Amino acid sequence: MEVTQVLLNAQSIDGTVRKHAEDSLKQFQEQNLPLFLISLSQELSNDDKPVESRKLAGLILKNALDAKEQHRKHELVQRWLSLDSTVKTQIKTCLLQTLSSPAPDARSTASQVIAKIAGIELPHKQWPELIGSLLSTIHQLPPHVKQATLETLGYLCEEVSPDVIQQDQVNKVLTAVVQGMNASEGNNDVRLAAARALYNALGFAQVNFSNDMERDYIMRVVCEATLSPEVKIRQAAFECLVSISSSYYEKLVPYIQDIFNITAKAVREDEEAVALQAIEFWSSICDEEIDILEEYGADLVGDSSIPCFYFIKQALPALVPMLLETLLKQEEDQDQDEGAWNIAMAGGTCLGLVAQTVGDDIVPLVMPFIEENIRKPDWRQREAATYAFGSILEGPSAAKLTPIVNVGLSFMLTALANDPNNHVKDTTAWTLGRIFEFLHGLSMDAPIITQANCPQIITVLLQSMKDVPNVAEKACGALYFLAQGYEDVGPPSPLTPFFQEIVQSLLTVTHREDAGESRLRTAAYETLNEIVRGSTDETADMVLQVVPVIMMELHNTLEGQKLSSDEREKQGELQGLLCGCLQVIIQKLGSSEPTKYAFMQYADQIMGLLLRVFACRSATVHEEAMLAIGALAYATGSDFAKYLPEFYKYLEMGLQNFEEYQVCVVSVGVVGDICRASENKILPYCDGIMSQLLKDLSSNRLHLTVKPPIFSCFGDIALAIGESFEKYLMYAMPMLQSAAELSAQTSGADYEMTEYTNTLRNGILEAYSGIFQAFKNSPKTQLLIPYAPHILHFLDSIYAERDMDDLVMKTAIGVLGDLADTLGSNAGWFFTGCFLKFVPHSGVFPHSAYPFRKQWLPHHHHKLPNRREDHPPMENPLAGFSTFGSTFILLIASAFIHGVHGAIGVNYGTVADNLPPPARVARFLLQSTIINRVRLFDSNPDILQAFAHTGIAVTITVPNDQIPHLTKLSFAQQWLKTNVQPFVPATNIVRILMGNEVLSTANKLFVANLVPAMQTLHTALVDASLDRQIKVSTPHSLGILSSSSPPSSGSFRQGYDTHVLKPLLSFLRATDSPFMVNPYPFFGYSAEILAYALFRPNPGVVDENTKLLYTNMLDAQLDAVFSAMKLLGFSDLDIVIAETGWPSQGDPDQVGVDPKSAEDYNGNLMRHVTSGAGTPLMPNRTFEAYIFALFNEDQKPGPTCERNFGLFRPDMTPVYNIGILRSTASSYVPDNPAPSPGPILPPPSTPRGGQKGKGKQWCVPKAGVEPDALQRNIDYVCGLGLDCGPIQEGGPCFYPDTVRAHAAYAMNEYYQAMGRNGYDCDFLQTGATTSVDPSILSC
Repeated sequence: MEVTQVLLNAQSIDGTVRKHAEDSLKQFQEQNLPLFLISLSQELSNDDKPVESRKLAGLILKNALDAKEQHRKHELVQRWLSLDSTVKTQIKTCLLQTLSSPAPDARSTASQVIAKIAGIELPHKQWPELIGSLLSTIHQLPPHVKQATLETLGYLCEEVSPDVIQQDQVNKVLTAVVQGMNASEGNNDVRLAAARALYNALGFAQVNFSNDMERDYIMRVVCEATLSPEVKIRQAAFECLVSISSSYYEKLVPYIQDIFNITAKAVREDEEAVALQAIEFWSSICDEEIDILEEYGADLVGDSSIPCFYFIKQALPALVPMLLETLLKQEEDQDQDEGAWNIAMAGGTCLGLVAQTVGDDIVPLVMPFIEENIRKPDWRQREAATYAFGSILEGPSAAKLTPIVNVGLSFMLTALANDPNNHVKDTTAWTLGRIFEFLHGLSMDAPIITQANCPQIITVLLQSMKDVPNVAEKACGALYFLAQGYEDVGPPSPLTPFFQEIVQSLLTVTHREDAGESRLRTAAYETLNEIVRGSTDETADMVLQVVPVIMMELHNTLEGQKLSSDEREKQGELQGLLCGCLQVIIQKLGSSEPTKYAFMQYADQIMGLLLRVFACRSATVHEEAMLAIGALAYATGSDFAKYLPEFYKYLEMGLQNFEEYQVCVVSVGVVGDICRASENKILPYCDGIMSQLLKDLSSNRLHLTVKPPIFSCFGDIALAIGESFEKYLMYAMPMLQSAAELSAQTSGADYEMTEYTNTLRNGILEAYSGIFQAFKNSPKTQLLIPYAPHILHFLDSIYAERDMDDLVMKTAIGVLGDLADTLGSNAGWFFTGCFLKFVPHSGVFPHSAYPFRKQWLPHHHHKLPNRREDHPPMENPLAGFSTFGSTFILLIASAFIHGVHGAIGVNYGTVADNLPPPARVARFLLQSTIINRVRLFDSNPDILQAFAHTGIAVTITVPNDQIPHLTKLSFAQQWLKTNVQPFVPATNIVRILMGNEVLSTANKLFVANLVPAMQTLHTALVDASLDRQIKVSTPHSLGILSSSSPPSSGSFRQGYDTHVLKPLLSFLRATDSPFMVNPYPFFGYSAEILAYALFRPNPGVVDENTKLLYTNMLDAQLDAVFSAMKLLGFSDLDIVIAETGWPSQGDPDQVGVDPKSAEDYNGNLMRHVTSGAGTPLMPNRTFEAYIFALFNEDQKPGPTCERNFGLFRPDMTPVYNIGILRSTASSYVPDNPAPSPGPILPPPSTPRGGQKGKGKQWCVPKAGVEPDALQRNIDYVCGLGLDCGPIQEGGPCFYPDTVRAHAAYAMNEYYQAMGRNGYDCDFLQTGATTSVDPSILSC
């Protein structure tokens, strides 16, 4: 084929000629790919060929190596790697030759293609000589070749991960690039290419930026380049500075003053393209400091290890005036151009970021500018002043801004209504929206919108909605935020008197002829949606009146009419907005019975309209229609089933829509909505739905984000149809298992990959949860038992993660509860069989910071079933688990079965003057210990703030003297608002203790009010919707007992037993709270029974009544409490050890007060309460226990021992070692690493070759298995993304062309990849392992 002419024809304006050429190129590629690629590379490298054909040849060559879609990209990578090495060498040689071509376009294209090939080959240790060959003679090259070489290096750094290139090569690349950027380089094209290459290479320079001399050199060259006479070089240099600011923020201290001077000069004097980058530098610094301040917050005080240098705060006096100057550089038409970006906009954006960074400090620097310019006759000054004010509304405190807003609000409303300049009105409306967004709402102490000014505000906004489109659009936005601030206000809403007028005005806006400009129509409908969302019962009738209006609007768009492509696009946009509006109205009216009943008259018509919408071609419209149908399903409940016959075909189309994957995601969600609404009425459609969902999961074309919702949807379907899900188990469960195993391969991945993995895991867990709940109380629960080991293995791998995601962890614990609840006695036997095996090796109980849900703890499961001696021993289903991770799973499982949960906490006392800051303590506990709970003796706000986002369970305490006040509900509510609500949910507060050892104080006022105060505080928690998360209890000393020896005779002190403790215990039972005690063997031991007190070997003490043997004093104390509770009829309540410990130092005459004794007591305590052994009267239990104390507290009064109960010294070094430091805990490493991810996860950079034949075992089909079953095995394996290319037609293992031979290859490929576990060759009992190599030749 004469490639040149075909390439030229492919660019012909004649459609027929162009189509024929394109078909010829496609045919050439399909028939002989190697020759096709060689021909393209030769065309590109030939200087005698036309520029047009060379450019297209390079473009086609590049597209043959890369694609946007991950699955296609993976295919192209594999295709290139499979080419013969001589072919690849020939192509690469041509490309390298092209770098010296006199044609700039050819050189640039060749640079990009070389980088694409390098991105494929370098991670596979191929083409190692590339960088060396590019750099070997770079200093002797002609300028145009040098420029192309530097451009190639830049593209290469963009394509390749930093860990692929060795540091010595990185050094050479950086040297060449920085030298090329140096002022001594006389050719501007070379300097520009070098500057752009450095931008891409900065990610490789971590080592170099850690070296002072190298960093200084790079920074000097970059800063010098910002002063180059060439605009493009200056712009590229500033782009490098922006990148450095985010990648190497902590290294900028020596350079920041010079950089400010450089950027200030550029902002004030340089071309706009350069000035924009100079402003962007400071915006980037703001982003960095905002992130640091948000992440560390209070930790920054006094903690020099956290790198925040407050560059913005230091630069404020000079930075703010510079940015304010930029606001005066507006462009006349900037408000009409949606894509406009200029110096004024960049300066305002940066000013806003500065405000978020420094807060109140910016206000006094900006207000003089506002006051000076807000009334000036020049519109630019008025607009700049307004823009400055709007920019600083996010960041400073409401207390700082509210007085200013109150003064200026009326002026701004007047300006919006009357200013003669549209730019000023546009910015004024935007600023009002910002005021309503950040300074309006229920959380504001001093409202800026009052009964007095609300009518004026609404009048002005509605009037402005008649203004030019850009002003009207901003007015809609302001009204949106105004309505949003009232969304949670109960009736009457301040907007109620204006509701009808607002709705009518918004609908009028949508009909404006110019509503298509400046997003006006979209803004009007979005605001209408917000008005509806915030409406109350008072306006429900008016919302109902909107329904036929929107329906008619949608109907009109569906009437047959011939439209141009532009008109069709605008119509699709309108249909999407109308469907979105219907969705909001349906959700609102369907949320309460009275309005839902009235709304139902429209349901059939709405469904009919939504079905007609699917005839249009817009993915956005389909998505909005699906969302509206999901809302309708929720509103209509089981009645939605009548729509399924007609709707199902559109639902199936949505599930098959791989190209517009957002539609597919929404369709999957609608399946869940329908399942929840219709329940088992969806059963007739489940075969088709499940089939399509399984196809979606097996596809390598579907976007990854669709797959987690599909797994979650399995759970919805199972919950809807119950045990009828049985027929899908054989397909769904292996798919879930494979996805779970693949999700374990993302450790150490980047942030986006970690986020996706957490979403995937949560979807898998939700599927498991739904499936187990579906089979609860079914005679078919036995079907789920074979899958339990895989599920536990998955949970084990989740726990092994260094940083567990909160939501995933909570869902995982829920799955464990569902598994135990559904399998019942099978679960008990399953868990205890494993539990006894693993606990002796566990060392310590791993942490879990999440409370267990009550609905997972059936009241009749309060004891582990005793193992029957005649029960046949079962094979350990957890073989291969790590001891550490398995113990975690089994201990939690044990807790689910008998309702008591063991965990180790610590009492965090603060009676000291040398303790570390709370933030450092919280970080230390989270990162360095396995402690997952703390008990505070107050509600110190600094400590509560410090524990935010740690997941550590926090117990706080009400001081004894506040108990009488807390009997009043108003006081209790205020106490919560002050001490709890500002910190949750960020801080995991799980319990409030009403005083401490109140009964022991003998204070009649405290004692009499103890239970009433607890009841009132619980009521306040209920009112705040916090009662399920936070429980109320109170700790007692053992002084509440009148008798404690022997333990079985334990009883409470007379008088307290019936008048205080019995009501207290009743309250605890009703609120699912534990009884808390402070047992201290330390205060009851003598030298003779020291071993008994410290859990050391000793003969023990026998209870004369029960004949039970006690080998430690703590068990005896706990059983005495248990006996006393049992006497009052409360033996079912959990007991929590609120406080216990042993000092490490005492007075000279104290025996057994030393570090070794303290280590023995606390270490043995920890192992004992988490072991599941329980006590003689409470066997098979674990206990939540809090060791006293976290630190030695030097200000505590009393004997020496009182100041030496701490596990740690104030410098956070351990006083002794009881195994709570993470470095001493076992770590989990999977025995069999999982394979590279398949289509459920993005393809790996390094493809996995087939592992067939490795090891001593292979997986083959059993004799006599039907071909259909074997074909399903092939489809399953290949659908997971494992390499089935060899058994495809033309592949090396295609022959013998039989289903059995292909199945043998695929099944063995899966078996080897999964780690060669026996169950990996089960394939629904169609596979078997063999030690005889079944290979035929190399297959």
